[in-house]
Amino acid sequence: MSDLLRRLRASRDDGFTLVELLIATGILSLILLGVGGLMFSTTVTQRTVTAVSQSASSAQTAADEIHTLLRNAAEFRLTAVDGTDQLLLARVAGTGTTASYTCKAWYYAADEHQLRSSTWPVAGSTTLPTSATSVAGWSLLLDGVGPRTGTTVFAPPVGGTIEVAFEVESDDRNEPTAIQFTAALAGGPGGGTTCWD
Repeated sequence: MSDLLRRLRASRDDGFTLVELLIATGILSLILLGVGGLMFSTTVTQRTVTAVSQSASSAQTAADEIHTLLRNAAEFRLTAVDGTDQLLLARVAGTGTTASYTCKAWYYAADEHQLRSSTWPVAGSTTLPTSATSVAGWSLLLDGVGPRTGTTVFAPPVGGTIEVAFEVESDDRNEPTAIQFTAALAGGPGGGTTCWD
């Protein structure tokens, strides 16, 4: 009987066999591979959602700015610059109790796929841009922007309204964020102000 007990104790102290270790390692590897794949997929999805969200947020912020300022515009002018580039100028009323105005301009650079803006006082003067390179110092509102249809972002004004329609790319894999709105202008096409003369 003591011989049998010695053999049983010895077999328990031997540990795992090589086959058992290989099977356990294979199962653990499959589990880790699944968890790693899930983490990679989650990271890619999170990056995509972030890119689309940032694109949509930037596009909406730019659209809100343009829409609000155009609604407060006493007068405006839309001109084509350097081929398919566009310049939209507006003399915008302030929000104070006394009448005060500033000049606001938006420049759509078609080849660069950018929308830029600048503001200056009515009493001040600025050189109006003649190409996309002349607005390099202006604030960049949107990058990766293009027209929804055709070649223009700003449609020529009709009946006191102006239509703005553009798309903004978020990345190469997703649909662009589309923005389209019509702003009713307080004023009309004009000249004779210090904003553009």
